[in-house]
Amino acid sequence: MRGFANDGEVLVLIDGVPVNDGYTGGIPTMNIPIDNIKKIEVTKGSGSALYGTFAMGGVINIITNSDSEKETVLRVGAGSMGTNEEAISTKGNAGNLDYFINASRSYTKGYAINPAEPQYKNGMEQNLYGGKFIYHVDDKSKITLTADQDKFNYFYSGNKIDNGTTESKKFSLSYENKFDERSFLRLNGAYQNYDSDYVSSVSKKPTVVSTVSETNAKTYMGGIQYNYKLGEKDLLTVGYDYRGEKLDKKDQKPTYVRGKTETNAFYIQDEHKFNEQLSLFLGGRYDSWKYKDGWCSNQPDKIDNSSESTFNPKIALVYQANDKLTLRTSYGKAFLAPSIYQMAYTWTSSTGTTYEGNSNLKPEKSKNFELAADYQVDDSFLIRTGFFYNDVTDKIANKLIAPKHYKKYNVNSAKIKGFEISLNKKWNEKWNSFINYTYTDAKDDSTNKQLDQVPENVFNLGLNYHQGPWNGSLIGMYASDPKEDKEGYGNYENYFIANFKLSYALTDDASVSISVDNIFDKEYYESYLAEPRTFYMEFTKKF
Repeated sequence: MRGFANDGEVLVLIDGVPVNDGYTGGIPTMNIPIDNIKKIEVTKGSGSALYGTFAMGGVINIITNSDSEKETVLRVGAGSMGTNEEAISTKGNAGNLDYFINASRSYTKGYAINPAEPQYKNGMEQNLYGGKFIYHVDDKSKITLTADQDKFNYFYSGNKIDNGTTESKKFSLSYENKFDERSFLRLNGAYQNYDSDYVSSVSKKPTVVSTVSETNAKTYMGGIQYNYKLGEKDLLTVGYDYRGEKLDKKDQKPTYVRGKTETNAFYIQDEHKFNEQLSLFLGGRYDSWKYKDGWCSNQPDKIDNSSESTFNPKIALVYQANDKLTLRTSYGKAFLAPSIYQMAYTWTSSTGTTYEGNSNLKPEKSKNFELAADYQVDDSFLIRTGFFYNDVTDKIANKLIAPKHYKKYNVNSAKIKGFEISLNKKWNEKWNSFINYTYTDAKDDSTNKQLDQVPENVFNLGLNYHQGPWNGSLIGMYASDPKEDKEGYGNYENYFIANFKLSYALTDDASVSISVDNIFDKEYYESYLAEPRTFYMEFTKKF
């Protein structure tokens, strides 16, 4: 998003609660229970003025179901590579209590992600359990409790024993009160626990190699937000957020790593309507970030405590020129705090290369400008276009300090600029389509090369069909080569793939579908070899 592709550069929320982990800031996409998703809101561009760290490229908010009309859904499926899945979800209400409960299991034997080792296939088994409970105190206020647990086992089949387990548990509690038409209050707290165990063994007589790794990351979050309408023209939002992280990691070598971070933040935003056509959004956020208690058994230098404060403002204008044309522009600043992994963890790879953490890292920072327009040609045709520019400083990267020895430093700056255009067309009651294209020039200032994992050109197109019991979609996706020096395993390559899905409603409460991904069986790499052509069939029944 907007040229940002690394861990922690895009913030993901579920019902407003961040899910980026406390280890690397990564997004556990496999842990998201898709059966409970109602809709997904995507806000492109810097979101640090309201959300703080992780929101450099944008914010994705996954909103789960809140309609408590009684219903149970059973879903079963099977496909290529020995893949099968079973899922059940149920919702309803009992008096003032609404409940939403889901459980699912997925399994696949996988495929060989490294062609040099075709005998090793990466398989996995995953079990997800979750629930959301909403208690309506009265017509104006409610309390929401969510709890989720995900257990993910991955393994390689063949002569090599290479397996691991990750288990995450998430809990959140919120209280909301709409006092009147002018004011709204939200209090929330959340806790995430991430455990990972990894075992790797290779038996090649007489050589035996074994690696064991254990990781535990805890995240504590809390906040308060208050919205107040000042007269008819201003909507004021003020709030406070807290985030604490703790990491403990142990490798067999042995390597012991630990560290803590703590962030306190205050933010304010005013939405001012000059008139029915022109609106101004003006706000900012102050974050005070601290790193402490860092220690690594492999780190040659003492790991010092560190802290930094940052203020990230944002100003945006939205102009509704007429019933067809909308113009938007914004300018703001964003930041990304270094992870405990980057600051504390020093390790040596199997090739003898050492990667050293650095407790003196500063947050990455960026200045962001955007200009966009939406044009509704008619009821069936929408055109969207936009230009973006990001000036990034203190980018964190590995710096070679000795032969086969890298250390994390704030060494890079980058300029990210580009534009996007999308066309959405409804042809008739049966057919609709979309096309979008994004050009991103994301250059490292020191090398003038495209940033890793950021393709210069991305192109998507899709065709959707609906008539009676039939629903179908055909979607094509293209991404250009990020212009890395190497190709193949461990690198990113250009690709064009097409995916197809067709479903048929057997009754009002039952449906069956078939999907084919990577129709043309394109072979390409996104670090690992991407999935070959796969088939999947699914049956869904509602009760």
